[in-house]
Amino acid sequence: MAGSSTSTFVIRWINFLTMILAILVVGFGFWMSTHNDECRRSLTIPVMGLGGVIFLMSLAGFVGAWKNISCLLWTYLIMLFVVLVAIMVFTVLAFIITNTGTGHAVPGSRYKEYRLQDYSSWFVKQACPNSLFGKFL
Repeated sequence: MAGSSTSTFVIRWINFLTMILAILVVGFGFWMSTHNDECRRSLTIPVMGLGGVIFLMSLAGFVGAWKNISCLLWTYLIMLFVVLVAIMVFTVLAFIITNTGTGHAVPGSRYKEYRLQDYSSWFVKQACPNSLFGKFL
């Protein structure tokens, strides 16, 4: 019985701290929306959405561990699994998009040099929407 109560105690506190961090992320999203920079304003909705999803996930884990509701704990576990799979998919896609293998050898350096124009035009437009380079691609 002691192992179970220790486990729920740890889950409660980790999720409580995660809820506080999620509130800070949503607040950061609101702060980003107040700036005139187009890049910051374009990230407002994704940042606030991420904060909201993290908040809901940690709320389910916190309440499930606090009240010992197995349905909420299973929901928390499934949501956590989906988030971890999404992180892995995002990482693989990021490597696929950015890894073109067209680095240029630089004399005297052990590393290749990569230039922005080496990547796909879609990626350059997303990375530099207001720059002259992004507008001409």
